[in-house]
Amino acid sequence: MQRKIPYLLLLLASIFVIFSCDSGGSEEDTTPKPTVDFSFSPTDPVAGQQVSFTSTVTNATSYSWSSNPAGFTSTAANPTYTFATAGSYTINLSVTGPGGTSQTSKTITVAAPAPTADFSFTPANPKVGQSVAFTSTVANVTSYAWSSDPAGFSSTQANPQHTFSATGTYQITLEATGPGGTVTETKAITVTADAPVVGFSFAPTAPKINETVTFTNTTVNATTYAWSSVPAGFTSTAENPQHQFATAGTYAVTLTATGPGGSESLTQNVVVADLDPIAGFNFSPSNPLIGQEVTFTNTSQNATSYQWSSVPAGFSSTEANPKYTFATPGSYEVKLVATGAGGSDESTQTIVVTAPAPTVDFSFSPSNPTAGQEVTFTSVSTNAVSCEWSSVPAGFSSTEANPKYTFAAAGTYEVTLKVIGLGGSISVSKNVVVSAAAATPNADFSFS
Repeated sequence: MQRKIPYLLLLLASIFVIFSCDSGGSEEDTTPKPTVDFSFSPTDPVAGQQVSFTSTVTNATSYSWSSNPAGFTSTAANPTYTFATAGSYTINLSVTGPGGTSQTSKTITVAAPAPTADFSFTPANPKVGQSVAFTSTVANVTSYAWSSDPAGFSSTQANPQHTFSATGTYQITLEATGPGGTVTETKAITVTADAPVVGFSFAPTAPKINETVTFTNTTVNATTYAWSSVPAGFTSTAENPQHQFATAGTYAVTLTATGPGGSESLTQNVVVADLDPIAGFNFSPSNPLIGQEVTFTNTSQNATSYQWSSVPAGFSSTEANPKYTFATPGSYEVKLVATGAGGSDESTQTIVVTAPAPTVDFSFSPSNPTAGQEVTFTSVSTNAVSCEWSSVPAGFSSTEANPKYTFAAAGTYEVTLKVIGLGGSISVSKNVVVSAAAATPNADFSFS
């Protein structure tokens, strides 16, 4: 039955034509109705792409183009139009001629344009810790997804920035998505690091034994530090260490600095000197007398040899703790020069040596002399260098230590002894009572 339908339709059409020709019976001419058709190129346009419409019509004198949804209108025979957005549009063409109006419609599907993506970055050869700016160059894109391999960098910004913390080659991928789909672009970026530039200083620059030395690190591009010395003794991993060298000498101090760009070392000599001698002493007794032994006690530091001397001259020694007896009184400038590996130092002190004060006394014999009898005077003084004897009433005088004298007449005599010593002078007086001499007997006799 289905196969007979086309033949039936053809038969009916033939009858209609014959009937149309015969039914009029009029000889008047009729104006043909316009025929209408059109095509467009490209057949699969994308949004933003110009579409050319070509009409194929007969018996038409005017054209009217429109679209649904609205947007495209024209009265040209062969217009062009650019669809701004993707979608399915019904294009209507209505033509009019002397024979009437005819119209036709066709559907045109406008696709969204496929996205395009590219990007660049600056600097082209970034360093660790340096900010890298990524610039995307895209079309028909509404969203961005940045990533890296190895992982670490990700962003959804159009033009992000990133700082790489480690060296290496990173595969950077930009995935750009728009209404027309998704496109990816991958580029390699190589991140390098500058080698460390090692530097350090130290203070004091001429340290002494056990003096604290502060090391100041001026290295760049490093993250870890290793300090050492030759001879051994100083090690540290601190950035700015301190150290006290226990012995004198030249120490080669090395700083090895390590960073993402590798390791570098720097060696500087630190010359450690012996401690400066500090001369000092005291003495006892603090107020010595002539002939009294003075003990000197050395309190010097950092010294190995000593030289003692005095002004005025007289005292000299190389002992550490000498002793000395000053023979004469006076003010003595005693100097100690202490010498060690670190040099020499001196200390001077004044010692005042005094003489003992004299004491005075005397005796005489006989204790009760008579006129004309010799009297012996005996001095029992101390610390005296000279004596002066005198009497009142005058008559007896002497400078001997133990003089003798004969008083010619009876009476009471005040005898004075004055002694003089280095420590001064002193006197004492005593009464000597001289008695009259007994009458001399006259011996005589007679005989018968």
